[in-house]
Amino acid sequence: MTEVIVEFARSFIENDYITIIFISLLPIIELRGAIPIAFGMEMSALNSLLFAYIGSSFVIPFLLLLLRPILNACKKIKFFASLAQALEDMFAKKATKVIAKQEAKGHKINGEISTKYKLFGVLGFVAIPLPLTGVWTGSAIAVFLDIKFLPSLIVILLGNLCAGIIMTLLCLFFLNSIDVILTVFLSIVVIILVSYVISLFIKSRKISKA
Repeated sequence: MTEVIVEFARSFIENDYITIIFISLLPIIELRGAIPIAFGMEMSALNSLLFAYIGSSFVIPFLLLLLRPILNACKKIKFFASLAQALEDMFAKKATKVIAKQEAKGHKINGEISTKYKLFGVLGFVAIPLPLTGVWTGSAIAVFLDIKFLPSLIVILLGNLCAGIIMTLLCLFFLNSIDVILTVFLSIVVIILVSYVISLFIKSRKISKA
């Protein structure tokens, strides 16, 4: 399967490094999926991590600055309003879960979670190398936790680096099983993507009827 994916990617972009940067830009796949593909292209571990990290990190400042304005603008357009509201509800729910985990650890001070522990929550979320725990969702969570731009940017970059290092080490340790790693990862991505599309469609329909 790895060879099929690699050849498919190369059919669009002849430069392997640019290909990995582009793949790592994609939501859900991000750096987590780009690194195994880079190994499949026989890149070195360092280059696999470097170019996947560059691509996936590129979108972070744009998400932090533009996500809420774009959602607000879309909510004013009838055709996109229900979908934008469903996405906003989804991100707000994930932000609430991050807060709940910090509360469970006893980090509530004077009835609130401090910015420091919100940042720890975002860092831990992004550092886990699984689909939908990457910079796209992590940035959305930071936005909906109302964390300032610079601290959010720093912790998401750090979390993304941690996830990249973990993914690179996994690929190194299981170098002979790259095909299995990539197959499992992409299967999870497809399942999650389909379930989220269906969930968002159902939620947006309910919102539009409300």
